[in-house]
Amino acid sequence: MNLNENSTPLWSVPKPLRNDKSSLPPFPISCLPIVPKALAVGIAESTSTDVSMAATAILSAISHCFSGVYRMEGKPDHTEPIILYSLILAEPSERKSPVMKPVEEPFIKFADDYNNANREQIYLSQEKRNKLSAEIERMEKSENITAQEIAKKKAELDETSCNCFKRVCIDDVTPEALVGLLQDNKTMLMISSEAGVFKNFGGRYSNGIANVDLILKSGTERAIRKTAVMLRQFI
Repeated sequence: MNLNENSTPLWSVPKPLRNDKSSLPPFPISCLPIVPKALAVGIAESTSTDVSMAATAILSAISHCFSGVYRMEGKPDHTEPIILYSLILAEPSERKSPVMKPVEEPFIKFADDYNNANREQIYLSQEKRNKLSAEIERMEKSENITAQEIAKKKAELDETSCNCFKRVCIDDVTPEALVGLLQDNKTMLMISSEAGVFKNFGGRYSNGIANVDLILKSGTERAIRKTAVMLRQFI
């Protein structure tokens, strides 16, 4: 960095670490376990893409399975979730969607199977809470009901669990919608063949006012900030 006459910083043009892509090291596919490796190789052969594209997406998807279950302790007073953020850069029509589809399919199928198997119980728990809420509303309007009785009924509502239809995998989502999804599902796998979600968080539907607090608090802030910086030249 240099300074001009007005003490304005003048940044030099960054120098690439490598002159061309031919000097890039090959993706270490042999380091993956048998099943992820076979899936990555199969996707790459089926879509005629580099194995690194599928393998990178698979590693991030697998990391979601450990979110909310384990945390990595760097030191006694600091822990981080075991989540892998990945960014795949590819030109249009380079088969990003065909690569992502088989990676997200198992998560979508898991949610569908769970919802179908527990549909009755989910509706039952929701109806029970709705009845309790309606009863509390009637009690609050009545002059013959004591505050203690209302408090007891509210405590019963708090202790009544509300099962929701499970959602595991998301693609295009707004910050506001993501809040509700996280309340119902605790953790989410965000996987997409496009970068539209960054525009959503950057203010697409809020007059250009960015709303990134939620996504920064969802994992490693440093990793997400680096990803956002890299994406500025593409969106």
